[in-house]
Amino acid sequence: MEAIITVLMPVYNGNQKHLTLSINSILGQTLTDFEFLIVNDGSGAEISALLNKIACSDERVRLINCEQNGGIVNALNIGLKNTHTKWLARHDSDDIAEPQRLAKQLEYMQNNPQIDASFTGAIIIDEGGKRQSALGVSTEHETMAAELAFNSRLRHPSLFIKTEVLEKLGGYTSGYGISEDYRLWVDLVMSGFTLGGINQNLIQYRLTPDSFEKRMKMWCSTIVISQEFIERYYQINISESIFQKFWYNVFAGLPNYRLTFRELKEVITFIKALRKKHLFDAVWRQEIIWRCRQNVNVSTLPILLYFTLIK
Repeated sequence: MEAIITVLMPVYNGNQKHLTLSINSILGQTLTDFEFLIVNDGSGAEISALLNKIACSDERVRLINCEQNGGIVNALNIGLKNTHTKWLARHDSDDIAEPQRLAKQLEYMQNNPQIDASFTGAIIIDEGGKRQSALGVSTEHETMAAELAFNSRLRHPSLFIKTEVLEKLGGYTSGYGISEDYRLWVDLVMSGFTLGGINQNLIQYRLTPDSFEKRMKMWCSTIVISQEFIERYYQINISESIFQKFWYNVFAGLPNYRLTFRELKEVITFIKALRKKHLFDAVWRQEIIWRCRQNVNVSTLPILLYFTLIK
């Protein structure tokens, strides 16, 4: 049977056990007419041998071997150029797809043709596979767009998208490190495409400990994307340096980025303008209050009081 979905997964080294579990979760899907496109982004000999063995054992697997590691964005765009199906589903090499994930997302997309990209909820697991928590997903486009204001709540390996939409965007944008997914969600919304969600936990998302240096790199790119989105989507501006301090204090819990009294006044003016926008308070008020309470300092206390006292 001809494939109707391409499952795209980049691989660069990693844990063999996690990789095997991840691949088997796709090959064991209840929906079977898909192509599993794996882009081996310059992995070492052991991972490459494993991938070659799997590709030889199942005709649905198509393996592209890159001679050198070019990074995740390059690998994803290579995969996109080699995708020939109407639908593309993302998958990561250390995550696990529930058996009905592809079937349920395909049914959802076929029943809702106005949706261009859909996502699902996720069970969060640790390195050993132990369940830690569950993260739901919103189901309405306007809510999902509002949720992009300060970071991404969407899980990349739950993405199910019309291939032509990703092609119209020119694929993934480089220059944002491991925030390539957040960059894509913003590009989708700002280009007029429609998001949707299935609030069922159809993937297991593995969290692994990151170094502070890696988190700082991710935060830096997230801040750039966040401020750009707020300026374009809400048409509200704030200076780059003040926004950076605000974001680091509230969302990263780094009190050493202290806001001056003048800067705090600008932050409150900025927040006041945001709170007038549709759905902003519904999406962000409680989270900002919670985050500020986790890290009360001279910069976050005025923000906490503003959100707590003024409803």
